[in-house]
Amino acid sequence: MLLHAIAFSAQLALAPISLEGQAVELADVIFVANRTSPQVTLIDSRSEEVLGRIELSIVPTQIIALNQRRKLVAINSDESALGFADLYGVLPPREVYLGFRPDYLQTSPDGDLAAVSGSAAGVVALFEVGGPRERQRFENLQTPGYMIFDKDGRRLFVSHRDSDAVSVIDLDAGGIAKRIDLGEGAAGAGGIAHLTRTPGGELGFALHRDRGLMSIINLETTERVATVALPGPAARAFPTADSQYVLVPNAADESVSMISTWTLKESARFSAASGMTGINTAVVETVALVLSEAERKAVLLDLRDERRLGEFALPARPETGVTAASGLKVFVALGDSDRVGVIDVVEGRLTKTIAGVGREPWAVFSAGGLSYCH
Repeated sequence: MLLHAIAFSAQLALAPISLEGQAVELADVIFVANRTSPQVTLIDSRSEEVLGRIELSIVPTQIIALNQRRKLVAINSDESALGFADLYGVLPPREVYLGFRPDYLQTSPDGDLAAVSGSAAGVVALFEVGGPRERQRFENLQTPGYMIFDKDGRRLFVSHRDSDAVSVIDLDAGGIAKRIDLGEGAAGAGGIAHLTRTPGGELGFALHRDRGLMSIINLETTERVATVALPGPAARAFPTADSQYVLVPNAADESVSMISTWTLKESARFSAASGMTGINTAVVETVALVLSEAERKAVLLDLRDERRLGEFALPARPETGVTAASGLKVFVALGDSDRVGVIDVVEGRLTKTIAGVGREPWAVFSAGGLSYCH
């Protein structure tokens, strides 16, 4: 089962970019990465047509679009390199040698910094995107995994894949300021499967591997404030763009749990599907679209009235999705059809598939908010 992490970039004004003679607002551009070529395809979310392509130096396994720096940042987990590309397609792609195999990529809220973790090497490397150049390297860490920045970009929270803990790196001081032990109350040390945060940056969410437990961390005080027991196993958490809820797919009972960031408790649980690969929210964060790779379908949930709206079949295997700037459409990578599907969330159906996006598209993302990066 493949689930996807969330990367953050600040909600700033996005200048138009010119692609093949067309001026397009960056907020309206959908980026598509595939598994076979070092290219990213650009789609106009309004016309639902391919605009052009951007060349990378590597075939990405994780990728983030930064609106502030007008760059794509990517890693390939089989290569020891960090790749950069110009969103305008004017400058040639660049590559920085890491010296270790990268596992996870994260960028700071202002887009100035990129953090790369290497679990086997026990390393987290920090890069200045504008250079690009390496700023700091933290070594001898225990299996570092997913990372999140706080809202000011001054602290980096690093999860550990083999222990129930999160380390806090003070970027100003240049060292580890604290280790948050999340093992108390957990049934054995299974490690942290995923770490993410609310877009507002107030809370972090650490999922304990295979046990259905989620620790909630106050990112300001660096203290755990709650532990939520879920059916599990849960491999990813999906915060809503308004920071009001966190949605968690549960494999055990094929459900989706909705956790309130106000009460820090599960407020609803929806029947969903097996093999869930991602969740997108739309229509002013009132509707969730759940993608099922195993059943090749999408499930619609009403978050406001806490009810299941229905489901519909998809013509191929869905991987990741991204909500268009309008909030009314979700673009979905249909991996084994070499296409991107367009879902009208209001009508609750697939309205179009877009070809010419490369073989085996797996990632669709935007440059203005929450993006599924891998």
